[in-house]
Amino acid sequence: VDEGEDIKVQKIAIVGNTIVPLSTLKGLLQTEEEGLFADAKFNKATYEDDKAKILAYYRELGYLDADIVEDTVEYRWLDPETQEKRGIYITIKLREGERYYFDGYEVSGNEVFSTEDITSQFEQTRIGDPFNDTLYQKDRQMISFTYATKGYIFARIIPERKITEKEMDVDGKKEKRKYVFTHFHIKEGSQAYIENIIIKGNQKTKDKVIRRELVVYEGELFNSYKMQLSRERVYNLGFFKEVNFDVRPGSKEGYMNLIVDVVEQPSGTISLGGGWGSMTGFSIFADVAENNFMGNGQRVSLRFEYGPLRNSITLGFNEPWLFDKPIGLNLSVFYMLSTIEQSSIFTNSNQKAKHQTQQYGYSIGLNYRFWYYYGIGSVWYHAMKEVINASGNSTDTVFLEQAQGLQEKRKLTLYAYRDSKDNYLNPTRGWRAEFSASFTGGYIIRGDDHWVQYSPDLYWYFSPFHLPFLKTHPCVIELRFNGTFITPPWFKNKMYDVQNPDKNPWLESEDRLYIGGPETLRGWEILDFDFPDSWRYGLFHRILYGAEFRIPIHPTFLWFV
Repeated sequence: VDEGEDIKVQKIAIVGNTIVPLSTLKGLLQTEEEGLFADAKFNKATYEDDKAKILAYYRELGYLDADIVEDTVEYRWLDPETQEKRGIYITIKLREGERYYFDGYEVSGNEVFSTEDITSQFEQTRIGDPFNDTLYQKDRQMISFTYATKGYIFARIIPERKITEKEMDVDGKKEKRKYVFTHFHIKEGSQAYIENIIIKGNQKTKDKVIRRELVVYEGELFNSYKMQLSRERVYNLGFFKEVNFDVRPGSKEGYMNLIVDVVEQPSGTISLGGGWGSMTGFSIFADVAENNFMGNGQRVSLRFEYGPLRNSITLGFNEPWLFDKPIGLNLSVFYMLSTIEQSSIFTNSNQKAKHQTQQYGYSIGLNYRFWYYYGIGSVWYHAMKEVINASGNSTDTVFLEQAQGLQEKRKLTLYAYRDSKDNYLNPTRGWRAEFSASFTGGYIIRGDDHWVQYSPDLYWYFSPFHLPFLKTHPCVIELRFNGTFITPPWFKNKMYDVQNPDKNPWLESEDRLYIGGPETLRGWEILDFDFPDSWRYGLFHRILYGAEFRIPIHPTFLWFV
């Protein structure tokens, strides 16, 4: 087999640019020059996309007439004398043209929606700003999307541009500028209904697994908002690398067929690796899971972890649609042996106190999802645990826990949430709010531990802008707030009836709250000696809040934070 010559891109020359720096233009390109970390392979389709990116960037800055007047791709010998290896030399010649400025929008022909309903959604609004063609395209698409929410998928949006030249006072000087005014003529047309929903491309996944995630139904009006939400829900199953919706004419006028075309990806995972956590130390793990068991959308998993601070094994099962209803069932059984490090009771010693907790048990969870974004649920947790091998410099609390021997922990957690994130792995917009209350022990639940925990959580995601070289995936800002508040049970005054705090503390060390490490406070160790003693021993209440700015390196699985 002759694989042929491996020819790399040696040089990319861009000429004619006076407004945009060369480094910015090259940063837009996926085609790269040969270098230490550059692949430098030439692909014709990628090169054509790169040229389109350059023009789109200029038009985003208002240079609507920008054009590539000439481009060449040449193959040359790197050394003409030896003629052993060739390289690719690319030249792109630009004509930037004049800059245009925004002069407003006007809409007509709209009867279904008021003018205010449409214009209030425009993103390009400031008259006098450079005309942003990207925002213009979004505004035009927004009109179509708005009409499609009411079933008017045949609505035509016809833009009419008017360019006028105005003399403006810029920095004390008179300057002639060209302004673009756009009149959108709307031809509303008639409404369309969904005749059939056809599922394509699924080899393993059963039709019902996809169909039950759709919030559009046969016989109802087309709704672009519901279509978008349905696509997100199907994609968030995690079984498909592509989810595409298409529309085809139906068997009668005014009816269309909705085609849901998916491309499946492997749903089984086997993970072997190691890592470090503030509570677990360095550990190795093996994780085997089938996320789409028998094509029914069920998840079966087995996880094993081994390390100096934690050894555990967990078997789990998840049924997201119990009895074909939006009811989730989660089952798990587990065994865990943890080594817990705390500050020594001796103030002149840097040696950490240690003890181990051994526990095994199971959990059962049920949840119900409704109104697209909302859900409520409960989790029953039942475990047996004991404290063993306490070191001599441990606190009196730890020794009291060890003296109790085998203890039973019963916990019931109730929660409610709203989740509108567009992607469950890498969200770019939407928010999630959740409130949970966990009741451990008590007169009804019983057991050997008795306390209540309240946890409000809020996560908000939005995209302030796109990077020039990655237009399809935006940068994302995450704002988050988490509170955890642990209190004695509601029957605190009668606590001695079920638990004597002198012999068995109402909150054991493993259930207390700590800060430090990447999970809670990056840059600080979980047992940092700069913390007050009470922090290192663990407390009952904790509030965490923060912000993250995420830059997509590879948007599907790798982000810089």
